[in-house]
Amino acid sequence: MDPKVSVIMPAYNSEKYISEAVASVLQGTLHNVQVIVVDDASTDATFHIASELAVADQRVEVYRHDKNRGPAVARNLALRHAKGEWVTFLDSDDWFAPERLERLVCAAEDRGVDAICDDIWLFSEADKRVIGSSYKNRGLCLEYYKLMSVADLVKLRLIAIQPLIRRSLIEKYNLSFPENYRYGEDYYLYFSLAAHDVLFCFDPIPMYFYRKHTNSITYNYGDHISETIIMIKTLLDEPHIKSNYILVDIFNWLIKEEHILLSYIEFEKFVKNSNYAKSLYILMNKPEIFPMLLKRILSKLVVWFHKD
Repeated sequence: MDPKVSVIMPAYNSEKYISEAVASVLQGTLHNVQVIVVDDASTDATFHIASELAVADQRVEVYRHDKNRGPAVARNLALRHAKGEWVTFLDSDDWFAPERLERLVCAAEDRGVDAICDDIWLFSEADKRVIGSSYKNRGLCLEYYKLMSVADLVKLRLIAIQPLIRRSLIEKYNLSFPENYRYGEDYYLYFSLAAHDVLFCFDPIPMYFYRKHTNSITYNYGDHISETIIMIKTLLDEPHIKSNYILVDIFNWLIKEEHILLSYIEFEKFVKNSNYAKSLYILMNKPEIFPMLLKRILSKLVVWFHKD
């Protein structure tokens, strides 16, 4: 019998976390699953650990690149081996809540949708604790199982998602990840669904745990945003997007918002390095970052008051 869900897991130097990530799927309440690990030429014991997990449980399959080729190539390889009715993605240092897959599958099938996503718990690796959820932290309060287009998700900035998607939909539209991107390649696949009027069902309960690593947040985040901007511009050149004026307007708005975020990241970098002249220059020339700065100050004040 084919699995209900195929979980795609690209992995690179994840020896510390991959066992926990795989276990979170195998020990979940939905047992009919396939876990596809693609080791992207790790230099640590990731492949060895994943291989042992595959020996211990036949629901795990492991593939390996002979050289590092990036997460998009790893995801595409896994997609070619996916047998599940549904496909979803799990980074090798993150994990699922036990009920996540069963809950999302039941909700999607009850409502007859082809894609569903949930909120995301943010886990601080430094503090070893959950520090909030991705969307509640931003004050978003969405109704249960609200149906939204990809355009709706973009307008609400609900783009950092790990959705569950029917595999037949991916095959119908020949969807894959662009292999020339190191960051933002997942957005490309999700945004491509916009051209086909795919509706997402949103569950506001966080069931995906995202591990935040403090040693790489600012640098990688800036790179991620820069490549996301390039990726969106590439999408805008594609005929099936270019002819949809609503999507063009939304994607252009998102590019503008991402540029503002990049400016804020640069501002924070100069502040942390005590380069106040350059940080002041950015603030004066990019006043649109001021709301972000004010929000950051207020959040720090709230934390400070709670400590007292």
